[in-house]
Amino acid sequence: LCILSFLVQSSPCWRMKEVCRICARELYGNQRRWIFHTASKLNLQVILSHILGKEVSRDGKAEFACSKCAFMLDRIYRFDTVIARIEALSIERLQKLLVEKDRIKHCIASLYCKNNEEPSTDSKGEDVVADGSNLPDSRYHALLR
Repeated sequence: LCILSFLVQSSPCWRMKEVCRICARELYGNQRRWIFHTASKLNLQVILSHILGKEVSRDGKAEFACSKCAFMLDRIYRFDTVIARIEALSIERLQKLLVEKDRIKHCIASLYCKNNEEPSTDSKGEDVVADGSNLPDSRYHALLR
């Protein structure tokens, strides 16, 4: 009876099944990704922490994501990468427009002062600097670069 009890307890069906930390589906075979793999190009821990707005750490809970959840995390990362590129292009374009507007404004002011006998106010426009240094989660945004 003791040997039978040992065999039943050591049987794979009596061991706790590993589940996806995100959706809690049972994990089978190699259709899983370790969330805390830091050498991977796609750091699932950083992406998941960004989405949840809090640090996800190795705390005894499940450490894997199923392939479906890993795919969704990858899609979030891809969307944010494209969004970051669009934002960068928009900021660059905005800066060019503001510089051109300031140049035209200065030109009109100079012409007006010259032709209306008013002293020139050699006022240069303010430089507008738009950068992403104040973004909330710097580790996640570093991934996007």
